[in-house]
Amino acid sequence: MDGPQAGDPGVVGSFGVLGRLGEGGMGRVFLGVSPGGRKVAIKVVHWQLARDPEFRRRFAREVEAARRVGGFHTALVVDADPDADLPWMATAFVAGPSLSVAVAEGGPLGEAGVRGLGVALAEGLAAIHSCGLVHRDLKPSNVIVADDGPRIIDFGIAKGTGGTSLTGSHVLIGTLRYMSPEQLGGGEATAASDVFALGAVLAYAATGHDPFGAPDLAVIAQILHDPPDLEPLAGDLRAIIAGCLAKDPAARPSTTDLLTRLRSPHLPGEPGGQPPLRSQPPTRRRSSRRRWRTAAVAAVATAAVALATVLAVVLPGTHPAASDPAATHPAATHPAISHPASANSASSRSLGSHPASAKLAATLVATIADPSPPDPATGVTEVSSVAFGPGGILAIGDGTNHIYLGDTATGHVARTLTDPSHNGFDSEAFGPGGIFAAGDNGGNVYLWNTATWRLTVTLTVPPVDNLTSWVDAVAFAPDGTLAVGAGRGFDTSAGSVSYYRTYLWDTATRRITATFTPPGFGGLTDTEINSVAFGPGGVLAIGVDSNTTFLWNTATRRITATLTLTNPPGGGIGCPAVFGPGSALATCDSQEDAYLWDTATRHKIALLATPLTGQGANNVAFGPGGILAVGDGNGSTYLWDTATQRIAATLPDPSGQSVDAVAFGPGGMFATGDANGNAYLWTITYPRS
Repeated sequence: MDGPQAGDPGVVGSFGVLGRLGEGGMGRVFLGVSPGGRKVAIKVVHWQLARDPEFRRRFAREVEAARRVGGFHTALVVDADPDADLPWMATAFVAGPSLSVAVAEGGPLGEAGVRGLGVALAEGLAAIHSCGLVHRDLKPSNVIVADDGPRIIDFGIAKGTGGTSLTGSHVLIGTLRYMSPEQLGGGEATAASDVFALGAVLAYAATGHDPFGAPDLAVIAQILHDPPDLEPLAGDLRAIIAGCLAKDPAARPSTTDLLTRLRSPHLPGEPGGQPPLRSQPPTRRRSSRRRWRTAAVAAVATAAVALATVLAVVLPGTHPAASDPAATHPAATHPAISHPASANSASSRSLGSHPASAKLAATLVATIADPSPPDPATGVTEVSSVAFGPGGILAIGDGTNHIYLGDTATGHVARTLTDPSHNGFDSEAFGPGGIFAAGDNGGNVYLWNTATWRLTVTLTVPPVDNLTSWVDAVAFAPDGTLAVGAGRGFDTSAGSVSYYRTYLWDTATRRITATFTPPGFGGLTDTEINSVAFGPGGVLAIGVDSNTTFLWNTATRRITATLTLTNPPGGGIGCPAVFGPGSALATCDSQEDAYLWDTATRHKIALLATPLTGQGANNVAFGPGGILAVGDGNGSTYLWDTATQRIAATLPDPSGQSVDAVAFGPGGMFATGDANGNAYLWTITYPRS
């Protein structure tokens, strides 16, 4: 679970919100607590979908479907309000990891474990089908491994056998690598489609890899035409799973058949059997999961590996399995993570094992090389931004006409977005409801649908005096409002002079609803807006390159505070401002120091001075538990514990280059981008409380 994020509700219905469990195409899922102290999982629908009356009706039917199935095989519905401004549903919180996490941490299950899992899931599907429903999205992340047996969760795209879908055509209707051939071919989803998904889930549990593992959209052709990869399975269990994965729905076994065929003389829980599948991590086994890599990755590391980490259970995508760290990460192939005692010494860039006393453990698990050619002037490609999106996607920006979408499960670049006007991208952000925005140096903001990756909207900054326009920063509010920091200007012999504005855009109507002009910068100026970020209570932080961040109330259109950097005077803002837990805000100056502010009191909480100075802090990002990452020009990323104001870990850049981008992802994922054209994926293990 991640801590509360900017814009997250404090209360939903009668439930208090403790933190965020994940986010998907339909909405966000929070961990909540009832007035009596019972934990619940709360799904809150995205605002774009909440405005659709037909979706509201279908969401109400999702609630009804989950209630009909009951809590024996699924999570019990505790309360719901389909008529709320943002419809929500609360279910009993099922303690335990998802199956994807259990396999990633412990390796493939033994035969008895797979058979026991199969019986439990077949029984659950039989109960779902008996209620006249088809689940349509059974996958490892939708199976919770509880102490008393697996639970099937998420009826967000369930379908009535009478033909009534519980989602609209604008919502992703499944996870590609677990969808049946008939679903991919546009046919009707039936109970046999769920059996196909069950076969894929059991194959993953038994082997540690997906039976259809092609990257991106290539998996569709693989499912439609190729046999499944079931190695190293053999014997009767292989035959059962292969039968579930038959291309012809009529050739697949029924759930009743599976209940009979999967049972063995020594099922978990029976005399002579293995212990039942439980939420505690099993003894670690090593997986033979296939590892993907590119030629560019091979140039900077001895091996690129699949990301062995956890995706939030509501996010669609693939499910990495555990791998052998000793086999895939020799000590000489990735840098150690140093603790505060060595953070200011040369050993912070040394190779070797992690210090036993480190507060945070971090492992470099994959490298995604930026495919753009080097800049002719500098000879390098700079990764200037990284951002995590739905489905394990990492957006990689480098200031060119391209944004690369890396698949964190394979280490490949899965897709490339190209600036239609060829002006060069300069800012990007993921928004709620499956939107991705990118601003360019021609004054345009392009919006893509992350389910289809189709360009849907183009917004253009209003012209001023026929000057050239550009977009320096974009950010989404929780309700989908888009903030755009833009400038217009021209070059003179004395430098550039410009007009700067921040616009609030309603992306549904494509209209500007408000305009903010930094005080004192209404006319020509040599400053610029370098960041926009939404915080709690409708506050927008607007950073300008003159030591100043303005807090602007978007409802009253008034400035509520002006935060000024004072160390050193005139040093300038070094990175975009970001909001953290509660009312915390972080930014940094051009001399290496990070600043923490309390936006509620308008006071500076702390100045976090990193050990090495002179190259500037380039980016900051908040992670779980109030951890603040600061990437700097000296080639290091510092992970600060903001509670103690101490460095918890130092991540040296593997290429020894300036760290120009940092971002936290779900399930312990963390990404850095450097001036050598690489995005690095790390897993961070946080201390258990």
